[in-house]
Amino acid sequence: MPLQEKCRNLLTICRKAGKLEAGFARAKDAIEGGYAACVLLTADLSEKSRKEVLYYAQRKQIPVVQTDWEMTEVRLLFGQRAGILTICEKGFAKRIQELLLTEQIG
Repeated sequence: MPLQEKCRNLLTICRKAGKLEAGFARAKDAIEGGYAACVLLTADLSEKSRKEVLYYAQRKQIPVVQTDWEMTEVRLLFGQRAGILTICEKGFAKRIQELLLTEQIG
């Protein structure tokens, strides 16, 4: 399922606010540093990367959300191909999770 406009807009605002990290290394740093609020995974993320990020997130009890998005969609939106997006602000994370849950139900 493609990135819905509401999610895309919120992620863009999150990025402009400096509260969005892309890629495994940045996700790991945000999780270990205690400022990650939520981690989003793309559908085409490698199994190795998925297992590694889940390991770090579970240790710190950070929610991880599997999306139907692909890395190419992320690249079109942010100019960087990434399979892991880390939201580093609780309000943004909560709203993104709500939108994604609505998307999965609807």
